Amino acid sequence: MSSVLLVGPADVGKSALVGELAARIQAGDVPPALQGRTMWRISANELIAGAKYTGMWQERARMLLERARSDRAIFAMGDPVGIVDAGRWSESSNNLSRVLRPAMDSGEVTLICECTPEALETVAAKEPSFVTAFHRVDLREPPLEEAARILAAAARRFESSHGVEVDEPAVAAAIELTSRFEPYRALPGKAVRLLGEVVHRASAAEEQAPLDREDVIAAFSERTGLPRSILSDEVQLDLGDTAGFLERRVLGQPEAVAAMVDLLAVIKAGVHDPAKPFGSFFFVGPTGVGKTELAKATAELLFGSRARMVRFDMGEYRSGDAVAKLIGSGWQQSAEGELTRRVREQPFSVVLLDEIEKAHSDVFDALLSLLGEGRVTDASGHTADFRNTVVIMTSNLGADKSENQSIGFSPVAPGSLDARRRHFVDRAEQFFRPEFFNRIDRIVVFSPLEKEVIRRIARREIGRLVLREGITRWHLLVEIDDAVVERCSELGFHPKYGAGRSRGR
Repeated sequence: MSSVLLVGPADVGKSALVGELAARIQAGDVPPALQGRTMWRISANELIAGAKYTGMWQERARMLLERARSDRAIFAMGDPVGIVDAGRWSESSNNLSRVLRPAMDSGEVTLICECTPEALETVAAKEPSFVTAFHRVDLREPPLEEAARILAAAARRFESSHGVEVDEPAVAAAIELTSRFEPYRALPGKAVRLLGEVVHRASAAEEQAPLDREDVIAAFSERTGLPRSILSDEVQLDLGDTAGFLERRVLGQPEAVAAMVDLLAVIKAGVHDPAKPFGSFFFVGPTGVGKTELAKATAELLFGSRARMVRFDMGEYRSGDAVAKLIGSGWQQSAEGELTRRVREQPFSVVLLDEIEKAHSDVFDALLSLLGEGRVTDASGHTADFRNTVVIMTSNLGADKSENQSIGFSPVAPGSLDARRRHFVDRAEQFFRPEFFNRIDRIVVFSPLEKEVIRRIARREIGRLVLREGITRWHLLVEIDDAVVERCSELGFHPKYGAGRSRGR
């Protein structure tokens, strides 16, 4: 029996197919060639775990082959990337795949592996002969009608095992939400997983009402942070409230607030490009005028928490190894990139690339696929999907040479907004290559702060100060007059660094 490689997107059903085969072998419901055989699930990492010395993993591989010859066992070994990397080190390219391949060619050992198309490309580049030793079987995502039938059958199984009734609208909601917001996974697995989470939660409740559409929406909202006003057609997104929420957090930047309100309206309407991030923005303007604060507020509004913003100081990625630090390296397989790792951990987030102009030039090449295709594949063939992120790049390019020569503060209303915008856009076009610049959805220009805005910021920060525990615990009454606000606005603002100094002084 030849070895088999199952290739398909995540959650399409590769592991479920292997599990079904194992069950049928055990039940004897298989063709004669499989009668009496056994199946073992073992990964390459498990096989070589704890092998400290040269030769230990090879001995274990030989024991595996002996078991295959004596018992006619079939080994389900999962991702082939781990097999071609197992045993490889800096001074030797020998690895587990080279030990197994001769036995695979002769039919002495039968492996079943499963991977995504991206991972297959990585394996083929490292050990092409190992890939050709498999019989490849492609698994494609089923049509929506077929996925709905599979999910309905899964719902009946959940009902039987958990005693929770699942109605048809709940099944439909699981397919709709995962299809719209989890494009990096495949049906039916992603919908089955979501429905399973809802059923498990309901089974723990004392009163078990039938699961409906709202139950599924609530569970998906809790997982992703997306508000029900985005997920549910029955809940309206109030653009006025959305603008007010952001304006209370970022003062004096109406254009920037409007850009984020537009973003939420586009996501709500479902007309954003599904092959790209929710949005990609270039925030440009003087230092200390609210660029980072607006990114945090967007994370809070769209994903439920300011902690859903992952920030990268691009000044730390100006050296030649910047790309390896961000998305991983080809020469150190265990070193996962910081950017790809954090987005895999939390795909629903705001990604803030602070002071983007300081990054190494190679970083912009790596970001091209992120902005254009919504995903980045690392050296191990693992893909980090950015299609549920908002990518915000900040910069103060041109702030020191704006048309009114002010940095972060304008005693009166600044000059023509169109003129200021043209100034910053021209500066960005000069700095970035056209192919990078053209993939940015929107350039948002932040204005210098007027004196009245600085006073409002000072008053807001003082209000937050008097709510700290050291004051509220003693029930102190604090009165703040205008002179204090005026003095704080003077001390907390710097023409070069903006209003950021008002916090913590």
